[in-house]
Amino acid sequence: AIEQHIQYLDKEIDTMEEEILDFIRSHENLRRDFLLLTSIIGVGQNTAVTFLGELSGATQFASCRQVEVFCGVVPRLFESG
Repeated sequence: AIEQHIQYLDKEIDTMEEEILDFIRSHENLRRDFLLLTSIIGVGQNTAVTFLGELSGATQFASCRQVEVFCGVVPRLFESG
C-alpha cells in the first residue's frame, strides 16, 4: 500500500510540474524570464520555477550577475577590509 501511495504521489508531482511549465509557457513574460534564468549556468528548471514563484520575476536585479549571486550559484568569499 505504501509503494502504491508513493507511485501515486510521484505521478501527482509529475502532473504538477507539467502544469507549472504549461503555465509558464502560456505567459510571455514568465516564459522570457524562465528562459533567461535557465540560461545561467547552475540554474535549472526547479531553481528557475522556485525563483519565479517566490519573487515574481527578477525585476529588482540590475544584472544577471546579481541574480546568480542571489540564487547562490556563484559562491564566493566576501570579506571586508
